[in-house]
Amino acid sequence: MKIIPFSKFLVRTPVFSLPFAKNILDADGDEWIAKLTSNKIFMHGLLVASPVFYNEVLKFEKLADAAKKTVLECPS
Repeated sequence: MKIIPFSKFLVRTPVFSLPFAKNILDADGDEWIAKLTSNKIFMHGLLVASPVFYNEVLKFEKLADAAKKTVLECPS
């Protein structure tokens, strides 16, 4: 069997650093969602990766705070 290598390749590297991710995850309550959705680079990456999920995030952002809390609550 002959192995033929690809003529082109793609290398993906993280855009955000670990301290940035830690800062987002350490945010209080639902603040982490606001931090991510206010970041244009993150939102553009989300759009490229998953247009359907991006649209759902936009719909979520339009909800009132009370409705957001209802959506985010985990059933016990």
